[in-house]
Amino acid sequence: MEYFGDDRAWSEDSGPAPAADQLDREMPAEAPSRPTEVAPEELSMQHLGRYATVRWEDEQKYVIGKIVAVSGDSGAISVKLAGVETPVSFQRDVASDGPAKPILHVWI
Repeated sequence: MEYFGDDRAWSEDSGPAPAADQLDREMPAEAPSRPTEVAPEELSMQHLGRYATVRWEDEQKYVIGKIVAVSGDSGAISVKLAGVETPVSFQRDVASDGPAKPILHVWI
């Protein structure tokens, strides 16, 4: 199992995820104006503390927050965002006719 991030991140309750306009106000000045799509398996230590959005196109659902921890095993990669109670799981091997993977965008 891989893991990096704050050891307490999985149990920490940081409150609700920021609203989109709040995210814009909190974004560092040097951040690009648009996020970059990142494959979950490409996440590394450099992504901790960066803002991210996870979006499910078929459900028109999304979550926004700072990346505080990442863990992975042979079946999935999980990303914990500050203010989001449950980590988001990205299945490593999903058949093309299986459930749609969420899309991960990171401000880098």
